[in-house]
Amino acid sequence: MYRTLVLAAFLFLPTLSNAQTCDVPAFEAFAVPDASGSSEKPALQIDMHPVAQLRIPTGFSRIGALPGGSVGFGQHPAGMSVLLGFETRESISIHQQSVAPAEFLLAIFKGLNPDGCRYLAHYQLESQDYRLHARHEKGTELFAYGKGARHQFYLIRPDTPDFVLTGLFRNMSRGEFEEILTTLTNP
Repeated sequence: MYRTLVLAAFLFLPTLSNAQTCDVPAFEAFAVPDASGSSEKPALQIDMHPVAQLRIPTGFSRIGALPGGSVGFGQHPAGMSVLLGFETRESISIHQQSVAPAEFLLAIFKGLNPDGCRYLAHYQLESQDYRLHARHEKGTELFAYGKGARHQFYLIRPDTPDFVLTGLFRNMSRGEFEEILTTLTNP
């Protein structure tokens, strides 16, 4: 009987240790300000169907379409650049097969499983200057973080689990980036 219990404990030990979640760095709540009292929004509207629309500053002299529905903006007088794109089943298949990008990224940002914890450590979120999280209508979640003049966001909508909108912004202030985040709307 004792050997059976020891053997059973030994067999289930790896399963139990893998079931643990990791400590996720705190995400500060990000509230979208009321549009009636807000200042002028960035002028260039970008439609990233099927996930969202957003506005970015004008003044880019180079715009390029990239594989997978991504679009890049560069050569701005202030030196800023923007890359907008999607995480898709194809793009995450090198990490994990047969899972929707929404599920994969939520596991990362919420530390829901060992794979998510491993990627969370890779993103080095604890070393970022800030981390933001917002819940939008219909269960949509926004995760954003940045350090210095480099900022990134992920917009995860449960009704479009195969497309997660991502954005990488360089050479802009946190305030400018947050202003862009306030323009995110459903298409």
